[in-house]
Amino acid sequence: MINDPRAVARTGRLENAKRLRGIPNLIVPRMARVARQSLAGQTAAGTVAAHGLSFPLLVRAPGFHTGRHFVRVATAEALAQAAETFPSDDAWLIEQLDSRDGQGMFRKLRAMIVAGELYPLHLAISRDWKVHYYTADMAQSADNRANEAPFLHDMASAIGAPGMTALRRVVETLQLDYGGIDFAVDARGDILFFEANATMVMVPLTADKKWDYRRAAFDGVFAAVRAMLVRRAQERA
Repeated sequence: MINDPRAVARTGRLENAKRLRGIPNLIVPRMARVARQSLAGQTAAGTVAAHGLSFPLLVRAPGFHTGRHFVRVATAEALAQAAETFPSDDAWLIEQLDSRDGQGMFRKLRAMIVAGELYPLHLAISRDWKVHYYTADMAQSADNRANEAPFLHDMASAIGAPGMTALRRVVETLQLDYGGIDFAVDARGDILFFEANATMVMVPLTADKKWDYRRAAFDGVFAAVRAMLVRRAQERA
């Protein structure tokens, strides 16, 4: 009913990087998939240079999520050590985009795609470069929640016209009925692209009142998904 398998199959990290690069106001990190053995010992530095990358950079094992087997390395020695621990034959080398705000905090935003439209889901703020909402400084920081609220209430104003246009170009390129985009916005208003795929999870909110400011955004996405499913079912009846 939703998400043509051919569209889903094209949302791998490397293919996304290739086909989204060149969209105005969208900054896509350089990346390469390499054999893990090429990162061993003295070969690590040469492998990085051969792919036009430099330190510091991010390295992760394919097939893992929520930060597992995903590290930042500043030297060839650290890269070789990290690769030794990976449970895969390959590794991703990824250029690190600077997603820090004016206070030096790292930010990651998520917008959901439903039937060609964009819906804000969250803005996570963290002291650590590896940003996930459930480990970020959101539950503990009222200031961070106050910074998230404008994005949820009016995404277009929070991001700006150039960034919104870039995100819509991403939606058009992906051709997903349902999916999500993880990104940040730099000081110029450009979108720093992290990833986009058809498997973005939406964890329902707890009853804690501190999350009340998020409920309208969550409800909006769930309502859009329900409407899409009903519409598709009726079209195929």
